[in-house]
Amino acid sequence: MSASGDTESRKGAIPRTAKLEEPTLLSAGEIDVRYLKLLILRGKNAMANYYGMRRRFRGNEYGPPPIIDERDTDATTASEQAGDSELSSSADGLEPEERSGGFGTAGGGGRGYFRPGPKLGALSRKILHPEYPERDQPHKMKKDKKKKSAEESKGADSSIWGTSDMYGNTVDHEAYVEHAMRDFVLYVIFLVIANMITFGVLDHAYNYYANTLSDIITNTPFETPLGMTKTFNEIRNVQQIWDFITKVLLGVLYEYGSDHARTIRMGKKDDVLVLFENILIGVPRIRQHRVRNDSCRTSTFFKDLFSTCYNYYSDEQQDREPFGMKQPTAWVYAEPDADSAHYNGKISSYGGGGYMMNITNDKVYTKNWIQELIDYEWIQQGTRVVFIDFTTYTPNTNLFCVVKLVFELPPTGGVIPTAHFYTMKFLRYVNTWDHFVLGCEIIFLCYIVYFTMEELQQIMSLKEEYWYSSWNILDVCILIIAYFVIISACIRYVTVATGMKEKVDNIRTLTHASFDNFVHVQRTFNTAAALLSFLVWLKLLKFAALNKSVALILSIFGRVKFELIALTLMMFTMILGFALLGN
Repeated sequence: MSASGDTESRKGAIPRTAKLEEPTLLSAGEIDVRYLKLLILRGKNAMANYYGMRRRFRGNEYGPPPIIDERDTDATTASEQAGDSELSSSADGLEPEERSGGFGTAGGGGRGYFRPGPKLGALSRKILHPEYPERDQPHKMKKDKKKKSAEESKGADSSIWGTSDMYGNTVDHEAYVEHAMRDFVLYVIFLVIANMITFGVLDHAYNYYANTLSDIITNTPFETPLGMTKTFNEIRNVQQIWDFITKVLLGVLYEYGSDHARTIRMGKKDDVLVLFENILIGVPRIRQHRVRNDSCRTSTFFKDLFSTCYNYYSDEQQDREPFGMKQPTAWVYAEPDADSAHYNGKISSYGGGGYMMNITNDKVYTKNWIQELIDYEWIQQGTRVVFIDFTTYTPNTNLFCVVKLVFELPPTGGVIPTAHFYTMKFLRYVNTWDHFVLGCEIIFLCYIVYFTMEELQQIMSLKEEYWYSSWNILDVCILIIAYFVIISACIRYVTVATGMKEKVDNIRTLTHASFDNFVHVQRTFNTAAALLSFLVWLKLLKFAALNKSVALILSIFGRVKFELIALTLMMFTMILGFALLGN
Protein backbone atom coordinates (compact mmCIF):
# COMPACT_ATOMS: atom_id res chain seq x y z
CA MET A 1 0.00 0.00 0.00
CA SER A 2 1.44 3.41 -0.99
CA ALA A 3 2.22 6.24 1.34
CA SER A 4 -0.54 8.32 -0.16
CA GLY A 5 -2.93 5.47 0.36
CA ASP A 6 -1.78 5.20 3.94
CA THR A 7 -2.44 8.87 4.44
CA GLU A 8 -5.92 8.62 2.98
CA SER A 9 -6.85 5.57 5.04
CA ARG A 10 -5.33 7.01 8.18
CA LYS A 11 -7.71 9.92 7.92
CA GLY A 12 -10.61 7.44 7.97
CA ALA A 13 -12.36 9.11 5.04
CA ILE A 14 -13.77 7.82 1.80
CA PRO A 15 -10.93 7.62 -0.85
CA ARG A 16 -10.62 10.56 -3.18
CA THR A 17 -10.92 8.23 -6.14
CA ALA A 18 -14.48 7.38 -5.14
CA LYS A 19 -16.99 9.63 -6.77
CA LEU A 20 -20.33 9.74 -5.00
CA GLU A 21 -23.22 11.08 -6.93
CA GLU A 22 -25.20 11.72 -3.76
CA PRO A 23 -24.41 11.60 -0.01
CA THR A 24 -24.86 8.20 1.65
CA LEU A 25 -25.68 7.32 5.23
CA LEU A 26 -23.19 5.22 7.18
CA SER A 27 -24.44 2.14 8.89
CA ALA A 28 -24.31 1.73 12.63
CA GLY A 29 -21.40 -0.68 12.37
CA GLU A 30 -19.43 1.78 10.26
CA ILE A 31 -19.93 4.53 12.80
CA ASP A 32 -18.71 2.28 15.59
CA VAL A 33 -15.65 0.92 13.77
CA ARG A 34 -14.52 4.34 12.62
CA TYR A 35 -14.84 5.73 16.09
CA LEU A 36 -12.81 2.78 17.37
CA LYS A 37 -10.07 3.36 14.78
CA LEU A 38 -9.95 7.01 15.74
CA LEU A 39 -9.49 6.16 19.41
CA ILE A 40 -6.71 3.63 18.73
CA LEU A 41 -4.87 5.90 16.28
CA ARG A 42 -4.87 8.66 18.87
CA GLY A 43 -3.61 6.31 21.56
CA LYS A 44 -6.87 6.41 23.55
CA ASN A 45 -6.73 2.74 24.48
CA ALA A 46 -8.01 3.39 28.01
CA MET A 47 -11.05 5.17 26.64
CA ALA A 48 -11.66 2.37 24.17
CA ASN A 49 -11.51 -0.18 26.95
CA TYR A 50 -13.85 1.92 29.12
CA TYR A 51 -16.56 1.99 26.49
CA GLY A 52 -15.99 -1.68 25.64
CA MET A 53 -15.20 -0.92 22.01
CA ARG A 54 -12.58 -3.65 21.52
CA ARG A 55 -14.68 -6.33 23.11
CA ARG A 56 -17.70 -5.42 21.07
CA PHE A 57 -16.09 -6.38 17.75
CA ARG A 58 -14.68 -9.80 18.71
CA GLY A 59 -15.67 -12.94 16.81
CA ASN A 60 -19.14 -13.12 15.33
CA GLU A 61 -20.87 -11.57 18.32
CA TYR A 62 -22.84 -9.24 16.08
CA GLY A 63 -23.45 -11.58 13.15
CA PRO A 64 -23.40 -10.59 9.51
CA PRO A 65 -23.24 -6.94 8.43
CA PRO A 66 -26.32 -4.95 7.50
CA ILE A 67 -27.28 -4.44 3.87
CA ILE A 68 -25.50 -1.49 2.22
CA ASP A 69 -26.38 0.18 -1.04
CA GLU A 70 -24.52 -1.36 -4.01
CA ARG A 71 -23.39 2.05 -5.23
CA ASP A 72 -21.43 2.56 -2.04
CA THR A 73 -20.01 -0.97 -1.77
CA ASP A 74 -16.67 -0.35 -3.49
CA ALA A 75 -15.97 2.89 -1.74
CA THR A 76 -16.97 1.57 1.64
CA THR A 77 -14.96 -1.65 1.22
CA ALA A 78 -11.86 0.25 0.24
CA SER A 79 -12.19 2.52 3.23
CA GLU A 80 -12.74 -0.38 5.63
CA GLN A 81 -9.83 -2.40 4.20
CA ALA A 82 -7.56 0.57 4.61
CA GLY A 83 -8.86 1.06 8.09
CA ASP A 84 -8.34 -2.66 8.86
CA SER A 85 -4.70 -2.46 7.82
CA GLU A 86 -4.12 0.48 10.08
CA LEU A 87 -6.10 -1.22 12.82
CA SER A 88 -3.89 -4.31 12.61
CA SER A 89 -0.75 -2.19 12.60
CA SER A 90 -1.96 -0.34 15.66
CA ALA A 91 -2.84 -3.51 17.53
CA ASP A 92 0.69 -4.26 18.70
CA GLY A 93 -0.24 -3.09 22.17
CA LEU A 94 -3.24 -5.37 22.37
CA GLU A 95 -3.43 -8.49 24.46
CA PRO A 96 -2.61 -11.82 22.73
CA GLU A 97 -6.18 -13.05 22.59
CA GLU A 98 -7.31 -9.74 21.15
CA ARG A 99 -4.47 -9.68 18.61
CA SER A 100 -5.17 -13.21 17.42
CA GLY A 101 -8.91 -12.89 17.28
CA GLY A 102 -8.98 -9.54 15.56
CA PHE A 103 -12.18 -7.73 14.99
CA GLY A 104 -13.57 -9.77 12.14
CA THR A 105 -15.77 -12.79 12.11
CA ALA A 106 -14.88 -16.20 13.39
CA GLY A 107 -14.06 -17.17 9.84
CA GLY A 108 -11.09 -14.82 9.73
CA GLY A 109 -12.33 -11.89 7.74
CA GLY A 110 -15.30 -10.15 6.35
CA ARG A 111 -17.24 -7.51 8.14
CA GLY A 112 -18.33 -9.33 11.28
CA TYR A 113 -17.96 -6.21 13.36
CA PHE A 114 -21.13 -4.77 11.87
CA ARG A 115 -24.33 -4.85 13.91
CA PRO A 116 -27.35 -6.48 12.27
CA GLY A 117 -30.63 -4.67 12.01
CA PRO A 118 -31.74 -2.54 14.98
CA LYS A 119 -28.82 -3.45 17.26
CA LEU A 120 -26.75 -0.32 17.73
CA GLY A 121 -23.49 0.57 19.41
CA ALA A 122 -23.00 2.96 22.29
CA LEU A 123 -22.40 6.00 20.11
CA SER A 124 -24.84 5.21 17.33
CA ARG A 125 -27.56 4.30 19.82
CA LYS A 126 -27.33 7.70 21.49
CA ILE A 127 -27.21 9.47 18.14
CA LEU A 128 -29.93 7.59 16.30
CA HIS A 129 -32.20 6.67 19.25
CA PRO A 130 -31.62 9.13 22.08
CA GLU A 131 -35.02 8.30 23.59
CA TYR A 132 -33.78 4.77 24.49
CA PRO A 133 -30.38 5.39 26.10
CA GLU A 134 -30.51 2.18 28.18
CA ARG A 135 -31.45 -0.16 25.34
CA ASP A 136 -29.19 -2.89 23.92
CA GLN A 137 -26.14 -1.95 25.98
CA PRO A 138 -22.78 -3.70 25.67
CA HIS A 139 -21.87 -6.14 28.37
CA LYS A 140 -19.24 -3.95 30.00
CA MET A 141 -21.52 -0.90 30.11
CA LYS A 142 -24.28 -2.99 31.69
CA LYS A 143 -21.79 -4.29 34.21
CA ASP A 144 -20.55 -0.79 35.04
CA LYS A 145 -24.08 0.55 35.45
CA LYS A 146 -25.08 -2.32 37.67
CA LYS A 147 -22.00 -1.67 39.76
CA LYS A 148 -22.91 2.00 40.00
CA SER A 149 -26.50 1.14 40.94
CA ALA A 150 -25.25 -1.24 43.62
CA GLU A 151 -23.08 1.52 45.05
CA GLU A 152 -26.03 3.93 45.09
CA SER A 153 -28.29 1.47 46.87
CA LYS A 154 -25.62 0.02 49.13
CA GLY A 155 -27.20 1.56 52.20
CA ALA A 156 -30.61 0.09 51.39
CA ASP A 157 -29.34 -3.40 50.55
CA SER A 158 -27.30 -3.67 53.71
CA SER A 159 -30.28 -3.18 56.01
CA ILE A 160 -33.58 -4.95 56.57
CA TRP A 161 -35.20 -1.52 56.85
CA GLY A 162 -34.75 -0.75 53.16
CA THR A 163 -37.89 0.18 51.21
CA SER A 164 -38.84 0.74 47.60
CA ASP A 165 -38.61 4.52 48.12
CA MET A 166 -34.83 4.20 48.43
CA TYR A 167 -34.62 2.83 44.88
CA GLY A 168 -36.59 5.59 43.21
CA ASN A 169 -33.47 7.34 41.83
CA THR A 170 -31.47 4.26 40.85
CA VAL A 171 -31.46 2.08 37.75
CA ASP A 172 -31.82 -1.12 39.76
CA HIS A 173 -35.44 -1.74 38.81
CA GLU A 174 -35.36 -5.34 39.97
CA ALA A 175 -34.54 -4.26 43.52
CA TYR A 176 -37.26 -1.61 43.34
CA VAL A 177 -39.91 -4.14 42.27
CA GLU A 178 -38.72 -6.64 44.87
CA HIS A 179 -38.92 -4.14 47.73
CA ALA A 180 -42.22 -2.74 46.44
CA MET A 181 -43.83 -6.19 46.55
CA ARG A 182 -42.38 -6.85 49.99
CA ASP A 183 -43.70 -3.52 51.26
CA PHE A 184 -47.12 -4.27 49.77
CA VAL A 185 -47.41 -7.68 51.46
CA LEU A 186 -46.29 -6.30 54.82
CA TYR A 187 -48.65 -3.37 54.53
CA VAL A 188 -51.66 -5.55 53.71
CA ILE A 189 -51.00 -7.54 56.88
CA PHE A 190 -50.68 -4.30 58.85
CA LEU A 191 -53.93 -3.05 57.32
CA VAL A 192 -55.80 -6.15 58.49
CA ILE A 193 -54.35 -5.92 62.00
CA ALA A 194 -55.11 -2.19 62.33
CA ASN A 195 -58.74 -2.74 61.32
CA MET A 196 -58.95 -5.71 63.66
CA ILE A 197 -57.94 -3.48 66.57
CA THR A 198 -60.45 -0.80 65.52
CA PHE A 199 -63.46 -2.93 64.67
CA GLY A 200 -62.64 -6.34 66.16
CA VAL A 201 -64.10 -5.47 69.56
CA LEU A 202 -67.39 -4.24 68.12
CA ASP A 203 -70.38 -6.46 68.69
CA HIS A 204 -73.49 -6.65 66.52
CA ALA A 205 -75.52 -5.91 69.66
CA TYR A 206 -73.92 -2.46 70.10
CA ASN A 207 -76.51 -0.52 68.15
CA TYR A 208 -79.44 -2.66 69.23
CA TYR A 209 -78.54 -2.25 72.90
CA ALA A 210 -78.34 1.53 72.69
CA ASN A 211 -81.35 1.90 70.39
CA THR A 212 -83.56 -0.17 72.69
CA LEU A 213 -82.85 1.96 75.74
CA SER A 214 -83.09 5.13 73.68
CA ASP A 215 -86.44 4.17 72.23
CA ILE A 216 -87.91 3.31 75.64
CA ILE A 217 -86.71 6.50 77.34
CA THR A 218 -86.89 9.17 74.64
CA ASN A 219 -89.88 7.98 72.62
CA THR A 220 -92.26 7.07 75.43
CA PRO A 221 -95.01 9.74 75.42
CA PHE A 222 -96.29 11.50 78.54
CA GLU A 223 -99.21 13.86 79.13
CA THR A 224 -98.75 17.44 80.33
CA PRO A 225 -101.16 19.32 82.67
CA LEU A 226 -102.52 21.09 79.58
CA GLY A 227 -103.59 17.77 78.11
CA MET A 228 -100.87 17.71 75.43
CA THR A 229 -98.79 14.62 74.67
CA LYS A 230 -95.03 15.11 74.63
CA THR A 231 -91.86 13.04 74.33
CA PHE A 232 -88.36 13.65 75.63
CA ASN A 233 -87.19 15.55 72.55
CA GLU A 234 -90.26 17.84 72.71
CA ILE A 235 -89.62 19.17 76.23
CA ARG A 236 -89.59 22.99 76.26
CA ASN A 237 -90.21 24.15 79.86
CA VAL A 238 -89.42 23.20 83.47
CA GLN A 239 -92.82 21.67 84.18
CA GLN A 240 -92.37 19.25 81.30
CA ILE A 241 -89.02 18.18 82.80
CA TRP A 242 -90.76 17.15 86.00
CA ASP A 243 -93.53 15.43 84.03
CA PHE A 244 -90.95 13.40 82.14
CA ILE A 245 -89.15 12.35 85.34
CA THR A 246 -92.27 11.31 87.23
CA LYS A 247 -94.22 9.72 84.41
CA VAL A 248 -91.58 8.27 82.12
CA LEU A 249 -88.24 7.87 83.90
CA LEU A 250 -89.65 6.46 87.15
CA GLY A 251 -92.07 4.34 85.16
CA VAL A 252 -89.21 2.87 83.13
CA LEU A 253 -87.10 2.25 86.22
CA TYR A 254 -89.79 0.74 88.44
CA GLU A 255 -92.91 -0.51 86.67
CA TYR A 256 -92.39 -0.78 82.92
CA GLY A 257 -94.34 -3.78 81.55
CA SER A 258 -95.86 -6.68 83.51
CA ASP A 259 -94.46 -8.25 86.66
CA HIS A 260 -92.48 -10.72 84.55
CA ALA A 261 -91.20 -8.12 82.10
CA ARG A 262 -90.35 -5.10 84.20
CA THR A 263 -87.55 -2.90 83.02
CA ILE A 264 -86.04 -2.77 86.49
CA ARG A 265 -86.70 -5.32 89.24
CA MET A 266 -85.07 -6.95 92.20
CA GLY A 267 -83.10 -10.01 91.22
CA LYS A 268 -81.06 -12.53 93.13
CA LYS A 269 -79.08 -11.07 96.00
CA ASP A 270 -80.96 -7.80 95.54
CA ASP A 271 -79.33 -7.06 92.20
CA VAL A 272 -81.22 -4.53 90.11
CA LEU A 273 -81.91 -5.70 86.56
CA VAL A 274 -82.85 -3.57 83.55
CA LEU A 275 -84.60 -5.14 80.54
CA PHE A 276 -84.31 -8.56 82.21
CA GLU A 277 -80.62 -9.13 81.42
CA ASN A 278 -78.96 -5.82 82.34
CA ILE A 279 -77.53 -4.97 85.75
CA LEU A 280 -78.01 -1.41 86.95
CA ILE A 281 -74.61 -0.40 88.38
CA GLY A 282 -75.22 1.90 91.32
CA VAL A 283 -78.31 4.11 91.30
CA PRO A 284 -79.36 6.89 88.92
CA ARG A 285 -78.47 10.45 89.89
CA ILE A 286 -80.04 13.85 89.20
CA ARG A 287 -77.82 16.94 89.47
CA GLN A 288 -77.81 20.54 88.35
CA HIS A 289 -75.50 23.52 87.88
CA ARG A 290 -76.46 27.06 88.82
CA VAL A 291 -75.09 30.57 88.28
CA ARG A 292 -75.09 33.51 90.71
CA ASN A 293 -77.82 36.14 90.55
CA ASP A 294 -75.19 38.86 89.94
CA SER A 295 -73.37 37.08 87.12
CA CYS A 296 -74.41 39.81 84.65
CA ARG A 297 -75.46 43.48 84.71
CA THR A 298 -78.95 44.78 83.96
CA SER A 299 -79.48 47.92 81.91
CA THR A 300 -80.18 51.07 83.95
CA PHE A 301 -83.57 51.38 82.24
CA PHE A 302 -84.74 48.07 83.74
CA LYS A 303 -83.01 47.97 87.13
CA ASP A 304 -86.26 48.74 88.91
CA LEU A 305 -87.96 45.78 87.20
CA PHE A 306 -85.15 43.21 87.35
CA SER A 307 -83.06 43.27 90.49
CA THR A 308 -81.16 40.07 89.58
CA CYS A 309 -79.37 38.90 86.44
CA TYR A 310 -78.40 35.32 85.54
CA ASN A 311 -75.80 34.97 82.81
CA TYR A 312 -74.68 31.97 80.75
CA TYR A 313 -72.94 29.23 82.71
CA SER A 314 -69.19 29.36 83.35
CA ASP A 315 -66.99 27.97 86.09
CA GLU A 316 -66.20 31.52 87.30
CA GLN A 317 -69.88 32.47 87.62
CA GLN A 318 -71.05 29.16 89.09
CA ASP A 319 -73.13 29.36 92.26
CA ARG A 320 -71.90 27.15 95.12
CA GLU A 321 -73.99 28.51 97.97
CA PRO A 322 -76.84 26.47 99.57
CA PHE A 323 -80.34 27.44 98.45
CA GLY A 324 -83.97 26.41 99.02
CA MET A 325 -84.24 24.03 101.97
CA LYS A 326 -80.43 24.19 102.41
CA GLN A 327 -80.29 20.49 103.29
CA PRO A 328 -77.90 17.96 101.79
CA THR A 329 -77.50 16.82 99.23
CA ALA A 330 -79.96 18.23 96.69
CA TRP A 331 -79.79 21.77 98.18
CA VAL A 332 -76.09 21.91 99.07
CA TYR A 333 -73.28 22.07 96.52
CA ALA A 334 -71.09 18.95 96.27
CA GLU A 335 -67.55 19.07 94.90
CA PRO A 336 -66.76 16.95 91.81
CA ASP A 337 -65.19 13.57 92.40
CA ALA A 338 -62.23 12.04 90.57
CA ASP A 339 -64.43 10.12 88.12
CA SER A 340 -66.41 13.11 86.88
CA ALA A 341 -65.58 14.78 83.59
CA HIS A 342 -66.51 17.96 81.78
CA TYR A 343 -69.51 17.88 79.48
CA ASN A 344 -69.61 20.02 76.35
CA GLY A 345 -73.26 20.93 75.80
CA LYS A 346 -74.96 22.88 73.05
CA ILE A 347 -74.72 26.14 75.04
CA SER A 348 -71.84 25.84 77.51
CA SER A 349 -69.28 23.44 78.94
CA TYR A 350 -70.15 22.03 82.38
CA GLY A 351 -67.90 20.44 84.99
CA GLY A 352 -68.54 17.79 87.62
CA GLY A 353 -70.12 18.30 90.99
CA GLY A 354 -73.21 20.45 91.58
CA TYR A 355 -76.45 20.00 93.50
CA MET A 356 -77.40 16.35 93.22
CA MET A 357 -79.83 13.65 94.41
CA ASN A 358 -79.68 9.87 94.02
CA ILE A 359 -82.74 7.88 92.94
CA THR A 360 -83.20 4.95 95.30
CA ASN A 361 -84.60 1.47 94.70
CA ASP A 362 -87.73 2.33 96.70
CA LYS A 363 -90.35 3.71 94.35
CA VAL A 364 -92.50 5.41 97.05
CA TYR A 365 -89.53 7.06 98.76
CA THR A 366 -88.16 8.33 95.45
CA LYS A 367 -91.50 9.79 94.35
CA ASN A 368 -91.93 11.63 97.65
CA TRP A 369 -88.41 13.04 97.37
CA ILE A 370 -88.97 14.26 93.83
CA GLN A 371 -92.27 15.84 94.84
CA GLU A 372 -90.40 17.73 97.54
CA LEU A 373 -88.01 19.08 94.89
CA ILE A 374 -90.96 20.21 92.82
CA ASP A 375 -92.71 21.92 95.72
CA TYR A 376 -89.63 23.87 96.83
CA GLU A 377 -88.63 24.78 93.26
CA TRP A 378 -85.36 22.94 92.96
CA ILE A 379 -85.11 24.11 89.32
CA GLN A 380 -85.05 27.93 89.48
CA GLN A 381 -83.97 30.94 87.41
CA GLY A 382 -80.30 30.38 88.17
CA THR A 383 -80.40 26.75 86.96
CA ARG A 384 -78.51 26.33 83.70
CA VAL A 385 -78.40 22.55 83.27
CA VAL A 386 -79.94 19.37 84.76
CA PHE A 387 -78.26 15.95 84.33
CA ILE A 388 -79.72 12.47 84.80
CA ASP A 389 -77.03 9.72 84.75
CA PHE A 390 -77.09 5.96 85.15
CA THR A 391 -75.21 2.94 83.77
CA THR A 392 -76.29 -0.60 82.88
CA TYR A 393 -74.23 -3.72 82.15
CA THR A 394 -75.18 -6.93 80.37
CA PRO A 395 -72.94 -9.90 81.25
CA ASN A 396 -74.19 -11.90 78.26
CA THR A 397 -72.39 -9.64 75.77
CA ASN A 398 -69.97 -7.88 78.15
CA LEU A 399 -71.33 -4.46 77.18
CA PHE A 400 -71.87 -1.32 79.22
CA CYS A 401 -74.44 1.33 78.33
CA VAL A 402 -73.80 4.73 79.92
CA VAL A 403 -76.95 6.89 79.77
CA LYS A 404 -76.79 10.68 80.12
CA LEU A 405 -79.95 12.80 79.81
CA VAL A 406 -79.27 16.55 79.66
CA PHE A 407 -81.66 19.51 79.97
CA GLU A 408 -79.98 22.85 79.23
CA LEU A 409 -81.78 26.04 80.30
CA PRO A 410 -80.43 29.09 78.42
CA PRO A 411 -80.80 32.60 79.85
CA THR A 412 -83.39 33.37 77.16
CA GLY A 413 -85.77 30.76 78.60
CA GLY A 414 -86.90 27.36 77.43
CA VAL A 415 -85.27 23.94 77.63
CA ILE A 416 -82.90 22.17 75.20
CA PRO A 417 -83.02 18.37 75.80
CA THR A 418 -80.19 16.04 74.74
CA ALA A 419 -79.84 12.28 75.25
CA HIS A 420 -76.62 10.23 75.04
CA PHE A 421 -76.40 6.45 75.08
CA TYR A 422 -72.78 5.23 75.03
CA THR A 423 -72.52 1.48 74.44
CA MET A 424 -68.93 0.45 75.19
CA LYS A 425 -66.82 -2.54 76.05
CA PHE A 426 -64.68 -1.51 79.01
CA LEU A 427 -63.63 -5.07 79.91
CA ARG A 428 -61.81 -6.00 76.71
CA TYR A 429 -60.06 -9.31 77.45
CA VAL A 430 -62.65 -11.83 78.61
CA ASN A 431 -63.32 -14.54 76.01
CA THR A 432 -61.25 -16.25 73.29
CA TRP A 433 -61.95 -13.65 70.62
CA ASP A 434 -60.87 -10.88 73.00
CA HIS A 435 -57.52 -12.61 73.53
CA PHE A 436 -57.13 -12.95 69.76
CA VAL A 437 -57.59 -9.18 69.50
CA LEU A 438 -54.96 -8.84 72.23
CA GLY A 439 -52.56 -10.81 70.05
CA CYS A 440 -53.32 -8.48 67.15
CA GLU A 441 -52.53 -5.52 69.39
CA ILE A 442 -49.12 -7.01 70.24
CA ILE A 443 -48.38 -7.58 66.54
CA PHE A 444 -49.55 -4.03 65.86
CA LEU A 445 -47.01 -2.72 68.37
CA CYS A 446 -44.23 -4.72 66.67
CA TYR A 447 -45.27 -3.33 63.29
CA ILE A 448 -45.13 0.25 64.57
CA VAL A 449 -41.59 -0.30 65.89
CA TYR A 450 -40.57 -1.80 62.52
CA PHE A 451 -42.12 1.06 60.54
CA THR A 452 -40.43 3.58 62.83
CA MET A 453 -37.00 2.09 62.14
CA GLU A 454 -37.86 1.96 58.46
CA GLU A 455 -38.80 5.65 58.32
CA LEU A 456 -35.67 6.63 60.26
CA GLN A 457 -33.58 4.68 57.74
CA GLN A 458 -35.28 6.50 54.87
CA ILE A 459 -34.69 9.89 56.49
CA MET A 460 -31.00 9.08 56.95
CA SER A 461 -30.74 7.86 53.36
CA LEU A 462 -32.79 10.51 51.53
CA LYS A 463 -32.19 13.42 53.96
CA GLU A 464 -34.17 16.54 52.93
CA GLU A 465 -35.58 14.78 49.85
CA TYR A 466 -37.60 12.60 52.20
CA TRP A 467 -39.95 15.49 53.01
CA TYR A 468 -40.65 16.26 49.35
CA SER A 469 -42.91 13.21 49.02
CA SER A 470 -46.50 13.44 50.23
CA TRP A 471 -46.52 9.67 50.85
CA ASN A 472 -43.64 10.04 53.31
CA ILE A 473 -45.54 12.76 55.15
CA LEU A 474 -48.54 10.41 55.29
CA ASP A 475 -46.29 7.71 56.78
CA VAL A 476 -45.19 10.11 59.50
CA CYS A 477 -48.82 11.02 60.27
CA ILE A 478 -49.72 7.32 60.51
CA LEU A 479 -46.88 6.72 62.97
CA ILE A 480 -47.89 9.72 65.11
CA ILE A 481 -51.54 8.61 65.27
CA ALA A 482 -50.45 5.00 65.91
CA TYR A 483 -48.34 6.04 68.91
CA PHE A 484 -51.27 8.12 70.17
CA VAL A 485 -53.50 5.02 69.86
CA ILE A 486 -51.00 2.97 71.84
CA ILE A 487 -50.72 5.61 74.58
CA SER A 488 -54.51 6.07 74.82
CA ALA A 489 -54.97 2.28 74.95
CA CYS A 490 -52.54 2.05 77.87
CA ILE A 491 -54.31 4.92 79.68
CA ARG A 492 -57.68 3.28 79.09
CA TYR A 493 -56.48 -0.07 80.41
CA VAL A 494 -54.98 1.47 83.56
CA THR A 495 -58.06 3.63 84.16
CA VAL A 496 -60.49 0.72 83.85
CA ALA A 497 -58.31 -1.74 85.78
CA THR A 498 -57.93 0.61 88.75
CA GLY A 499 -61.51 1.92 88.88
CA MET A 500 -63.77 -0.93 87.80
CA LYS A 501 -63.74 -2.75 91.15
CA GLU A 502 -65.07 0.33 92.92
CA LYS A 503 -67.87 0.63 90.35
CA VAL A 504 -68.86 -3.03 90.74
CA ASP A 505 -69.02 -2.67 94.52
CA ASN A 506 -71.72 -0.02 94.07
CA ILE A 507 -74.20 -2.49 92.53
CA ARG A 508 -75.90 -3.35 95.84
CA THR A 509 -75.58 0.11 97.39
CA LEU A 510 -77.40 3.44 97.13
CA THR A 511 -74.28 5.12 95.75
CA HIS A 512 -74.08 6.45 92.23
CA ALA A 513 -71.30 4.99 90.03
CA SER A 514 -69.96 7.62 87.61
CA PHE A 515 -68.56 6.29 84.33
CA ASP A 516 -67.78 9.71 82.84
CA ASN A 517 -64.03 9.18 83.05
CA PHE A 518 -64.29 5.73 81.47
CA VAL A 519 -66.38 7.13 78.63
CA HIS A 520 -63.89 9.94 78.05
CA VAL A 521 -60.83 7.70 77.70
CA GLN A 522 -62.74 5.13 75.61
CA ARG A 523 -64.06 7.77 73.20
CA THR A 524 -60.54 9.20 72.87
CA PHE A 525 -59.22 5.76 71.94
CA ASN A 526 -62.09 5.12 69.51
CA THR A 527 -61.54 8.46 67.76
CA ALA A 528 -57.79 7.91 67.40
CA ALA A 529 -58.28 4.33 66.15
CA ALA A 530 -60.88 5.46 63.60
CA LEU A 531 -58.53 8.18 62.31
CA LEU A 532 -55.70 5.67 62.09
CA SER A 533 -57.89 3.27 60.13
CA PHE A 534 -58.78 6.03 57.66
CA LEU A 535 -55.12 6.98 57.08
CA VAL A 536 -54.09 3.33 56.71
CA TRP A 537 -56.72 2.78 54.01
CA LEU A 538 -55.69 6.04 52.34
CA LYS A 539 -52.08 4.88 52.01
CA LEU A 540 -53.32 1.86 50.08
CA LEU A 541 -53.54 4.21 47.08
CA LYS A 542 -49.73 4.36 47.06
CA PHE A 543 -49.53 0.67 46.20
CA ALA A 544 -52.52 0.90 43.88
CA ALA A 545 -50.44 3.43 41.90
CA LEU A 546 -48.31 0.50 40.69
CA ASN A 547 -51.19 -0.08 38.29
CA LYS A 548 -50.89 2.18 35.24
CA SER A 549 -54.54 3.21 35.24
CA VAL A 550 -54.52 4.20 38.90
CA ALA A 551 -51.19 5.97 38.48
CA LEU A 552 -52.64 7.97 35.60
CA ILE A 553 -55.65 9.02 37.68
CA LEU A 554 -53.46 10.03 40.61
CA SER A 555 -51.16 12.01 38.34
CA ILE A 556 -54.16 13.89 36.96
CA PHE A 557 -55.29 14.81 40.47
CA GLY A 558 -51.72 15.82 41.30
CA ARG A 559 -51.57 18.23 38.38
CA VAL A 560 -54.84 19.93 39.30
CA LYS A 561 -54.43 19.84 43.08
CA PHE A 562 -54.24 23.61 43.43
CA GLU A 563 -57.37 24.06 41.34
CA LEU A 564 -59.18 21.47 43.47
CA ILE A 565 -58.11 23.25 46.66
CA ALA A 566 -59.37 26.55 45.27
CA LEU A 567 -62.69 24.98 44.27
CA THR A 568 -63.06 23.40 47.73
CA LEU A 569 -62.39 26.70 49.47
CA MET A 570 -64.89 28.46 47.22
CA MET A 571 -67.61 25.89 47.93
CA PHE A 572 -66.86 25.98 51.67
CA THR A 573 -67.12 29.76 51.67
CA MET A 574 -70.45 29.67 49.85
CA ILE A 575 -71.94 27.04 52.17
CA LEU A 576 -70.65 28.85 55.26
CA GLY A 577 -72.10 32.12 53.99
CA PHE A 578 -75.54 30.59 53.43
CA ALA A 579 -75.39 28.88 56.84
CA LEU A 580 -74.53 32.09 58.68
CA LEU A 581 -76.46 34.67 56.71
CA GLY A 582 -79.06 32.67 54.83
CA ASN A 583 -81.64 32.79 57.62
